[in-house]
Amino acid sequence: MKLFEEKYGIVEYDASIPCIVLTVSGFMTSEQFRFLLNKGLEHYITKKKDHDKLLWVADTRKHAVHSDEDMRWVADDWNPRALAAGLRYMAFVLPENVFGDLTLKKYAQHTEKRNDDLVMEMFGDLQAAKAWCKEVVAQI
Repeated sequence: MKLFEEKYGIVEYDASIPCIVLTVSGFMTSEQFRFLLNKGLEHYITKKKDHDKLLWVADTRKHAVHSDEDMRWVADDWNPRALAAGLRYMAFVLPENVFGDLTLKKYAQHTEKRNDDLVMEMFGDLQAAKAWCKEVVAQI
């Protein structure tokens, strides 16, 4: 179910897992990137009220490069708010281009340095990411 859509990204809810799915549709400015993540978190918080277990899937196949500053913002600002909302498990569908891949790796490095209680797994396709989420929900 689509919860939010702009040309640069979509936030959806998949009740079968349950999870929020954030899909990046292409290049975004820093402002759009932060807005999309915040919009996704807003919907996560709303849906979390109905679920003890709610995961996050980031489909970043079409993700373009973002600055180190944006990646630090996600790790240092967005992650703590997501953790406070109850998010513990995130699945990422890897970017198709090398620049998006480098950006995602920078985010993972910044998150690792913070030593957050956030479990992140990387996948080659959306189906595998969702399958992992179903396994996690069954185990937690």
